[in-house]
Order: sequence, then C-alpha cells, then structure tokens
Amino acid sequence: MLAYHYTTIDALDKMLVESNRDVPFFNMRATQCNYLHDVAENTLGRYLLPRYISRIEQELGVPQEKALAGMVNDEGYMNFILSGVKNFDDHWFGMETFILSFSECQDSLNLWTLYGGAGTGLALCFDMDLMQPDYSKYFNVSTKKCKYWSKETLNSDNPMTDTELYEEIKSMYQAVTNPKVLATYGKIYESEGGGNVRMRIVNTIVSNLVADFGIFNKLDDWKDEKEVRLSLAAVTPDFIYYKRKEQDMDYVPAVEIKFPLHALKGIVIGPKCGKNTYGMIQSLFYKRGLYNRDLQILNSSCPLR
Repeated sequence: MLAYHYTTIDALDKMLVESNRDVPFFNMRATQCNYLHDVAENTLGRYLLPRYISRIEQELGVPQEKALAGMVNDEGYMNFILSGVKNFDDHWFGMETFILSFSECQDSLNLWTLYGGAGTGLALCFDMDLMQPDYSKYFNVSTKKCKYWSKETLNSDNPMTDTELYEEIKSMYQAVTNPKVLATYGKIYESEGGGNVRMRIVNTIVSNLVADFGIFNKLDDWKDEKEVRLSLAAVTPDFIYYKRKEQDMDYVPAVEIKFPLHALKGIVIGPKCGKNTYGMIQSLFYKRGLYNRDLQILNSSCPLR
C-alpha cells in the first residue's frame, strides 16, 4: 500500500540529516497517541468499552478474579481513567503508543493547506509494507486505514455496526492483555517500587483500551483526509518534545524512529513551490550520497489559491 506524508522541505532535510550511502535511512517523528490533533479521538473508547467488555471477557474465558468489567462499568473509576487520558503528563500508562500519519491522497489541496506548508511543502510517498522500524525497540507495529464513524452510528443498535465494533474492541483487548506485555508491566512497576503493582497494571490496561480505540477509528468529520496510520508501541522510550506551532504553550511528547530509505518511493512538490524546488530536493539526497534514479519527483496538479 502506498501512502503520503505531507510535510515541509525543511522537515525532509532533517529526516535525512543522519543518513548516508552506507546507512541509508530516514528519521520520522511519531507522536504519543494522546496528543493527536482531534481530542475526541482519545476518548471514543470510553463510551464503547462498557458496552462490550462483559461479552468480550466471557467469550475469551477470562477468570472472574482477572476480569475488568466490574471496574469498567463503574462510573467513578472510568472518570478517574478518563482524567488520566486527558491530562497525560506523567506517563503512568506503562506501554506508550505512538502514531505516524499518512494519507491515501496523493495531491489534496486540503492536506497541502493543513500539513504541507500551505502548499509550499512536499508529499512524501511511502510503500507502507517497507516501513519497518527497529523491532528490538518497538512492538505491536500496525499499519491500517482509519475507519470513520458518525456519532449516530456509534450510538446505534444496528447489528452490523455492533458486530464490527465488538470485533475491533476485542482485538484491542487481546493486544493489551498479552501475557508478555503484562509481564513487562510487572517488571517495570516492581522496579519502580511504590507497591500495588496489580492495580497499576489494571489502570494501564483500561487506559490503553480507552485511548487506543481512537488510533484507527475517527469521527467522520475527518473522512476527507483518508488517513492511514502507522501505530507502534514501546516501553520506557526515549522521548523527545516538540511544539506543533511556535505560539503553542506546551510541548508534545514523541519519539524519533528510523526507517529504511528504500521505503520512500516518490515525492510530490507542493502547488506553491518555486521552479528550483526540484533541484533542491535532489541536492538533499546527492550531498549525502543517496542518489536513487527510481525515486519519482512529480509536481502537484492542485490549483493555486
């Protein structure tokens, strides 16, 4: 699957800054999932989890002493979890999930405006099957097209919708309760001290169930973006912090991830770029010994505004 990452020319230069002929890779910044642009994405799971949790645990044969349904259906407990998701400042979830955003759209005026330097940037085309990170650092790596839901659909009793949502949340439940993941949580929390390791693990599981539904599921307000997301998780990652805009008051937690350069298949030049942009892009690769004659560089066909 091909997908496009809208960005600026300066950002491409920074992606390649550590790359060379012997080590051809590029760095991309993946944002912690609770700091996505649409705040509503972080909490969609809050309203769906209580609907399905009992059925899921019954189907999977979860013993009563390990079941989460009782707590998930407790409004006070879920408000506590929700406050942790919304005010994510101490990274107490344990397993951190990070997101990279792409689009199926090769040349979208809306995406140029929002993410491509207002038309002066680039759309980088990637073969998503080749976007392989360092698996010694990251796990639960998944690339999917986002699903878009209307608020009415999420609240409906339609049997087809109900089955689809059920399977989606069941899959998430199985991922976050994987025995290897739970064992890792246990080691981390025991090494940190402070006691009550089991409750901290439970809080981590429920928090991730609430937040992770929004990774590949969005409200249909955003459907025109046709977003493709690469999601991956890490335990105790090396955070970096950045500002989305200079005027922002706070910093966003993220990680820098290395990907093989051969995953980059093409570049679309933004509709407001100058005539020398093509040569400048080539120079970014040539000066690092990264010449690739198969890399397609195209001009946008979007109308100028």
